[in-house]
Amino acid sequence: MTSKKKKIILAIAIPAAVILVIGIFCLAGVYRYVSNVPKITPKNQVFEIRKESTITPEDLADIECNGGYKSYFVIVDPGSGSFDLSDDKASLFVGDEEETVHVQICAVGDHSEGRSSDVIEIKVVE
Repeated sequence: MTSKKKKIILAIAIPAAVILVIGIFCLAGVYRYVSNVPKITPKNQVFEIRKESTITPEDLADIECNGGYKSYFVIVDPGSGSFDLSDDKASLFVGDEEETVHVQICAVGDHSEGRSSDVIEIKVVE
């Protein structure tokens, strides 16, 4: 090989290697971020809960996350309103009225964005 061909090959190979290494680091970061987003799988779409009970999001859904997360309820349709959310929305107290409440479960990873479940129906029964 001539000296000119070696210079051309080096001029192409070095930037290509640098771009490849940067790409690998970026893809690893994206994978690590995405794997930390919580995955919420409701155990059922309709639940029957006894009057005057307290439930948590983990009672209604399986939540998987690499790392820590915080879960909470979002009330979609409050019904007559005989229930009470805790201050951090991590538990729901069901009152003494028979009614139907529609909620979503949300979870936010410690190092990622959040995700919410489909709407879950809670029927308050005797």
